[in-house]
Amino acid sequence: MEEDSRLREHYGALSTDELLDISVSGGLTEVAKLLLDEELARRGASAVDYAAAKAARARIDADRERNTKRFLFRIRLAIIFLVVIAMIGICIEFFLT
Repeated sequence: MEEDSRLREHYGALSTDELLDISVSGGLTEVAKLLLDEELARRGASAVDYAAAKAARARIDADRERNTKRFLFRIRLAIIFLVVIAMIGICIEFFLT
């Protein structure tokens, strides 16, 4: 019961957008979901708000994944470039000696 009042207080201090973001992110216990839904209902947040938050979260996650893939591609490309430069240096040194 102390956990319930702590969560109610915490959810009450957050903005509606923050609450929608939490509801979309998942990973909540059943009690936390129930209390979150109660707080959103108390504020009059609708299913449209929830759907919009979920769509925004999906876009953010897709952008993050795309950026991560780009970053990893650039790192791999840099490593390949460094290996090629090192191999050229070794070949030059070999043929000049």
